[in-house]
Amino acid sequence: MTITDSRVVSNTAASGGGLYNTGSLTLNGSFVAENYASHHGGGIDSFGSPTTLTLIDSTIFDNSASTSDNTYDSGGGIYAGGGQGTVTVTDSTIANNTSWLVGGIDSGSGISLTLSDSTISGNQELTAGVANADGVYFAGTLYLLNTIIAGNNISDISTAHSPPSTTWAIT
Repeated sequence: MTITDSRVVSNTAASGGGLYNTGSLTLNGSFVAENYASHHGGGIDSFGSPTTLTLIDSTIFDNSASTSDNTYDSGGGIYAGGGQGTVTVTDSTIANNTSWLVGGIDSGSGISLTLSDSTISGNQELTAGVANADGVYFAGTLYLLNTIIAGNNISDISTAHSPPSTTWAIT
């Protein structure tokens, strides 16, 4: 599915407050904001194996994922997990999202995350001190290309694994 020049605003769901992807989803020139999930992916939840999520010239802003008991709620902006998949973010902004564990992007094991010419900023995990991240958390592969990850609450980027199980490629 491709969504172009659209707004996904003020929705609520258990997972994927704005959008829930179990296959292939491309957002082009779109705005996902002020959505809420009580579990994963306040803005977008891309879950399953395999899944493909592509953002081009889009904004994921001011989304949240949390529950009253604050247990394992993650990916205020984007959550990607559940097996093999890819997330590609190009010329986009992920900003001011919140979640109990990872504010901006939570990319699980088996996910290849590529961030190109994008900005990840102003995101916040609400646990403040757990080994996750306010900006980007990845347990799979991360490729950074001309991307700014800065100005998130406490930590900008974090990973669960040490090499060789995790791949970083920074250019």
